[in-house]
Parts: sequence; structure tokens; C-alpha cells
Amino acid sequence: MDEKEKIKIRQEILSHDRLTEVLHYDPITGIFTWKKQMMGRIKIGQRAGTINANGHRQIRLDRLTWMSHRLAWFYVHGVWPENEIDHRDLVKDNNAIVNLREATHVENCNNRRASPKTNKSGYKGVSLLRGRWHAQIKQKGKCYHLGYFDDPAEAHAVYVAASKRLHGDFGRTA
Repeated sequence: MDEKEKIKIRQEILSHDRLTEVLHYDPITGIFTWKKQMMGRIKIGQRAGTINANGHRQIRLDRLTWMSHRLAWFYVHGVWPENEIDHRDLVKDNNAIVNLREATHVENCNNRRASPKTNKSGYKGVSLLRGRWHAQIKQKGKCYHLGYFDDPAEAHAVYVAASKRLHGDFGRTA
């Protein structure tokens, strides 16, 4: 059974009625609070969930752990998202509904910052190769060479244009 099948089965377990019965979601702040006292130690009005190792907030409900951003989508729209949920501002605990959007895995990956550990140029999509600045971009698993440049800012400008064309709203350029 693949991951998508497991998620579908889990989603059938939690109904929208059950979710809204036990949790309140504020779409402006993105915060869930408990409407019912659960398991003795959870109090009504208390913020629900904890931050996991990846920085996402998760909520334990009915013996299962749920990602808060997926619960927020379900709470507001009444249906589970078909794909992943992307945080527009990259803040993994900002679950305000305006910050969330449905995305494919590739779109979600496109909305990432450049890795500061491996990026020597300071620009996303630009690396030093054979003494010149090399611009490249990925689309659907394929890497596209955009050219060699003397200036990293010039290489980045080419990357930005390609990102807008290929990645649209999901293209993060910084």
C-alpha cells in the first residue's frame, strides 16, 4: 500500500462533523483550539497540537496524528485536499487559510528557498562551475542549463525569468 492509499484510508476515518465537533479553527490565525475536553489533560480553549521535528504542527485526535495544515484545509473546504498543502510563506506552522494552497509535490518543491549550506553564490539556481556562474533550473525532474555568466546576479536574473515561466506562482526565486 503506497502513501496516498494510506492517507485516503485515514481520511475516511475522520469526518468533517467529528472535526468541527472537537476542534475550533480560526482561519485568520490558523490556530486550532479544543472545543471538548479530551483525554483528561486537554482543556477546552487550549491550543491543539505540537510542533514535529520538521516544524509542522500536528494534532493527535482519535488515536491518530493529523497534520494541522491538512486539517485546516478540510475544516474550511469540507473536503480533503487531493494533493499536498503548500505554505505560501514557507512558515510551516502558519496555517492561516490564506497561507495554504493545494499543490503537487513538484509545485511544493518549487516553493523552497535555496539551501544556504550548499549555495555559494547566494542566489537560488546559481552555482560556480569551472570558474563561471552557472544558471540552471529543474522542471519535472529534468535539469535545464540556462547559461554561464560572469556575474552571479546576471545568472540569477535568467533563473528568475525561467522560474516565472516554468513554475508560475510556485516559483520561489530567493
